[in-house]
Amino acid sequence: MGLNMRTDLAVEAFETSGGANVLEIGEIEGVIVKIEQIREITVTNVEISSEKGAEDLGKPRGKYVTLQTEDFTRGGAGRQKELIFLIAEMIEKIKM
Repeated sequence: MGLNMRTDLAVEAFETSGGANVLEIGEIEGVIVKIEQIREITVTNVEISSEKGAEDLGKPRGKYVTLQTEDFTRGGAGRQKELIFLIAEMIEKIKM
């Protein structure tokens, strides 16, 4: 039985509204994008800091973090624990 996850992503909102890729989000006024690779996980930080950015992306102003990996279940409990700690670390960064 596979793990099925659904999220409400700022990145996804941009891509489904006709944006070619996530890097173009940074070209929207009031939107800052930072992408980093942490081991096999791609971390995309999107900060929507203006009403124009919020309107263009269809999301409220705020900070959004997207973690992407190939398969959460691959690699066993040790890898899942590593991902959980990474997610917690990203949440702490948002709270600051």
